[in-house]
Amino acid sequence: MKLLIAADECGALEEVELKTLNSLNRSFETEHHVFRFSANSPAEKEIAGIAAEQERVYSHLAGLFGFAIPSKIEYLLTASPEENGDALSELTGTAQGPMNGFCVGPNYVFAVYNREVKCLGHHEVTHLFSYRLCMPKSRFLSEGLAMYTDGSFWGKPNAAWVREFLENGSYISVIKLASDDVFFAFPSEKTYPISGAFTGFLVEKLGFDAFLHSVYTSDAPLFENLSRIFNCGEEEIEEQFKDHCKSAKQTAAAAPSSDARQFLCADEFSVTAEKSFRIF
Repeated sequence: MKLLIAADECGALEEVELKTLNSLNRSFETEHHVFRFSANSPAEKEIAGIAAEQERVYSHLAGLFGFAIPSKIEYLLTASPEENGDALSELTGTAQGPMNGFCVGPNYVFAVYNREVKCLGHHEVTHLFSYRLCMPKSRFLSEGLAMYTDGSFWGKPNAAWVREFLENGSYISVIKLASDDVFFAFPSEKTYPISGAFTGFLVEKLGFDAFLHSVYTSDAPLFENLSRIFNCGEEEIEEQFKDHCKSAKQTAAAAPSSDARQFLCADEFSVTAEKSFRIF
């Protein structure tokens, strides 16, 4: 399969052939997507429902961000996390492990769809939208925005996870998680819902547009910037966040949509690559 992908930060495109994905020999096209999948796969049998869900997601995100993606999203529905890992290994030239989902600029989503894992919803598409604004230095910030649009992790609201972590003593400071070294040192089942809940807290305080333009796209270190915005220290901001999570709804996802995915679709890996493609 040939892909036209972003080869650098300036958006220059390069044609790449991924033999790993030659099995994706069927396609289904909608207004904003081209879905590719294998013949006789679960994706082929359920493609109408898949397409309807992702069109709903696209419409919600286009309204939220206030713009559309110029070209159709190529949604590559792979058979397994291992197949996704093999595709990324071929793309980057270095060995990568299994993963449920990842994106490659400007408009590709690699997503597992089988009987056990259905990698649909907002997460990866949010990356495609948000990285058209910028690519933040902090993965805590970029994954937080994607997790905010998800609203929940494994069926539980992001803020409910933070409340649970606070109660059982496993909470990780958001101040520390702003560092990529710390973010990747802990499992994604902790870092992802915390980041999503923190983004939700900021959006509630600032509004979505102000969050995008004052926080997400800022070049300043995250908590230095937030201290300036809120006119208080980073420790006080974190305490306000904890209080927010303790009082948030615990039984229904505080998502900006009705997304109800059962399986996490997250790019929970730190890519090493010989080739400099825009992978997120």
